[in-house]
Amino acid sequence: MPPPAPNEKTHRTAHRPPVPLRWPALGLIGGIVFDGRFGAGAAPYLVGLLVGVILLIWPFTRRECIQVTVVLLAFCIGGWSHAGQLRRLPADHILRYTQDVPVAARITGTVATPPRLSQKQRHLFSRWWPGAGRTAFLLDVDGVETVRGPTAATGVVKVSIKEPVLTLAVGDRVELFGLCYRSRPPDNPGQFDWAAYDRERGVFVGLTCDHRECVKRIAGAERTVITLWDRLRQRTRALLLDDMLAAGGPEATLLDTLVLGSRSAIDPRLNEAFIRIGCSHYLAVSGSNIGMIAVFVYFVGRGMGVSGRGCAGAVVVFSVLYCLIADPRPPIVRATIMSLAVCAGLLLGRRHNTLNGLSLAAVAILVVRPTQFHALDFQLSFSAIWALVYVTPWLMGIPRRLRPSVVGPPAEDDADLFVEPPARTA
Repeated sequence: MPPPAPNEKTHRTAHRPPVPLRWPALGLIGGIVFDGRFGAGAAPYLVGLLVGVILLIWPFTRRECIQVTVVLLAFCIGGWSHAGQLRRLPADHILRYTQDVPVAARITGTVATPPRLSQKQRHLFSRWWPGAGRTAFLLDVDGVETVRGPTAATGVVKVSIKEPVLTLAVGDRVELFGLCYRSRPPDNPGQFDWAAYDRERGVFVGLTCDHRECVKRIAGAERTVITLWDRLRQRTRALLLDDMLAAGGPEATLLDTLVLGSRSAIDPRLNEAFIRIGCSHYLAVSGSNIGMIAVFVYFVGRGMGVSGRGCAGAVVVFSVLYCLIADPRPPIVRATIMSLAVCAGLLLGRRHNTLNGLSLAAVAILVVRPTQFHALDFQLSFSAIWALVYVTPWLMGIPRRLRPSVVGPPAEDDADLFVEPPARTA
């Protein structure tokens, strides 16, 4: 079969790069949506996986059925993993030791997320409201105290301490005493459903401590990749904001939010000001940060005489470093994966397809955490990129398609004023 002929005006062929990853992405999303809506057990997904594997290895399966088989396998994998993260909990999960009412509990575990200090809320009665802010983080549970003594436990607990605690870091092993409770749906209509939000993150239990003395650091902390990652982030943040943090003021927290995505660190009054003027979206770190870094590194490298492949390798390094330093939210991870896909095409000499990179990012995120699909930042980030790439050109082409029917075709003797006349020869 001969290759497609190039266009005389654009010197481009009509051939488009293949998009094989869109089928696994659609299958994963379909399985997650199906399981979230109907809550099927594991049996239908196991049957679907068995049928899909048989069709995939069956020698008489037609080539046209491969795409349907891949979608079926991805559908079952997405639904099964989503159900396992939400409903199939181990026997020693911390949820088994809680009740519908808060109970006093002593829990041991490892700090999983950086502790965040929230300032005192400002409202009508804030002057007389007790407390000076809270400390919140997620805890990987490894034990719980019961009437029979210490017992091994698993799961993640959302910890809230009613006082600031400045001595905790990711990787510290701590012992907490407080009121342990199950996440409950909202009591009044229209309230935010924190129970559903926590459940999508794999958190089913919360712990409230009244005083900082209820938190005790204990021995046994181990160095892991997560602890090294958090230390790298803290070190980089200190290098970027050391002088501004020492001087104080809202500028430091604003720069921390705009550059590294620490939305909780911003001053509440500054956050309210951005919301009032309709510019709160500037405080959300999105894929544009990765795009600016990639474009800056690439063109600076090209200006210095570096080859295209060398610039692509530098973009990979800087994009990954920024993703590790900033908050790993879905827009940042999505933009990083798409940037890596573009650089891989440059390094291998292959053409890049935006939809294929977008599908790769969706598959990578949903395989690791299928419940991330329900997050609003995930949906907005992916839908915005898809709309910009495919919907916007179609909308911009509507006037061009409607022009002949409204204005009519141009006459043969009408000169096109927007076309430069050919140069006269002597």
